[in-house]
Amino acid sequence: MKKRMSKKRMEPAELNITALLDMFTMLLIFLLINYSAVSYAIKTSGLIDFPKSYSEKKPEEILNIVVDKYNIVVDGVVVAKHNKGALSPEVIDDNGFRIIPLYDALLRYSERNKYISSVNKKVVSGGKVILQMDRDVPFSLLRQVMYTAGQAEYNDFKFIAIKK
Repeated sequence: MKKRMSKKRMEPAELNITALLDMFTMLLIFLLINYSAVSYAIKTSGLIDFPKSYSEKKPEEILNIVVDKYNIVVDGVVVAKHNKGALSPEVIDDNGFRIIPLYDALLRYSERNKYISSVNKKVVSGGKVILQMDRDVPFSLLRQVMYTAGQAEYNDFKFIAIKK
């Protein structure tokens, strides 16, 4: 015996998109919260050949010290010039380590940061600095720059390198 199918009239199904929109909204919020876009523009002069690194850390926006092939630059302003890592004697103090124009520029930034942090409690006046150095600059100049920054209360150094 054959079963007979009743000929019911097929009605179009209604689609309830409220639940679907709720799901997409939650997915969008989740992705926006977990999306970590770090946009940090590294300002270079084109005279720097960065070293290579495997590090995955993202840089912070703090004070920049750039030591390229010919200049020492603090936050976009040239404070001293060098010749293949050799500084002229008039820019170095008596002990031979502190670079006087760099020290003066860093003191200005340090005082400004202390004032800003005293007015705005959300801003922390930390001694962080990013060092962008050419890989061919001799270590003696790096040591002088780091010593000078340390004397101006910038003791936390971050280095910029190109990811391998």
